[in-house]
Amino acid sequence: MKTIIGMDTHIATCDFYAVGNEGNVLEQGTFKTSAFNLRQVVRQIKGDDKVVVIEQGPLAPWISRVVRPYVSKVVVSEPRRNRWIAQDSVKNDRFDTEKLTVLYRGGFIKEVIQRDEGNEGLLRLVIQHHNLVRQRTQIKNQMKAKFRESGVRAAGTSVFNKKRRAEWLAQISNRHLLFPIQIKYEQLDLLDEQIDQTDRRLKAIIRRYPIVKSLMKKFPGIGIINAATFVALIDTPERFPSVKKLWTYCGLGLDIRGSGLKIGLPRLTQRGNRQLKYILKQAAITAVYQDKENAYRQWFETALKNGKPEYKAILTCARKLAKDMWLTWRDELRKDSKAA
Repeated sequence: MKTIIGMDTHIATCDFYAVGNEGNVLEQGTFKTSAFNLRQVVRQIKGDDKVVVIEQGPLAPWISRVVRPYVSKVVVSEPRRNRWIAQDSVKNDRFDTEKLTVLYRGGFIKEVIQRDEGNEGLLRLVIQHHNLVRQRTQIKNQMKAKFRESGVRAAGTSVFNKKRRAEWLAQISNRHLLFPIQIKYEQLDLLDEQIDQTDRRLKAIIRRYPIVKSLMKKFPGIGIINAATFVALIDTPERFPSVKKLWTYCGLGLDIRGSGLKIGLPRLTQRGNRQLKYILKQAAITAVYQDKENAYRQWFETALKNGKPEYKAILTCARKLAKDMWLTWRDELRKDSKAA
């Protein structure tokens, strides 16, 4: 007997709703969130072929790991596609679990592919690197704003130079701003140290990923951080059945909307991974404006001559770069599997 178990999970409690083949209710209830309780609930529900359906969220990877040994399949659904749940006027955890089972039985669930747990170390370090860099940028912007409050134009990067800090601080006429700026300098030093530590760990773990070095060598604008970010966030090239799916995930795809006989113009998707979109656009900009001649620069210059706006030409170069990196990775992966 096939059993479908819908779960709405939170850090404190979990709600579940289990139905059989015909939609008959087998069990429902609420329990405190813990690995022990998850196992107990899943094991006690009747059925030889059990499917657990949950929505993507912070707890989804952990729940998948805990219950996977006791069920036939764990389905993690895309919450943005579950409009019946998200926009229903009646919002209740117990109702949500029931709706998950109905959506699954009707074939309306958009499944989210779960990541390879073996790549979690690389992913965590990449995310930490970008978070720290983002924090450092915020601190630098705040520092420049403090200098402007005192009538000092802190243009360029010399204001962050350790050897010139005393020179810059001497220009502060407002004594009340002096201490906050000194604190910002200390925060900046700490973030620089943390970024260095993270990057050292990142470089050590990258040795286990030959594809990172391969992408760096083959593609202009792709350094060690960009290559590691692409590999960590894509996880595996086999995730994507087509290049259009890849572009959408990278935030570089085009959405087309229409109504009746009227079809709208293609526009850049609002979906996708923002970090991937950023690194691919930056890599494309580096590739097309660098001194070395390369295929992306040639394509960019041709696009401009044909009247394409600069920003659209950059986006198309970013798409081409993503496609070429994806194909290279996929081909190398298939060669390795054949050799094995």
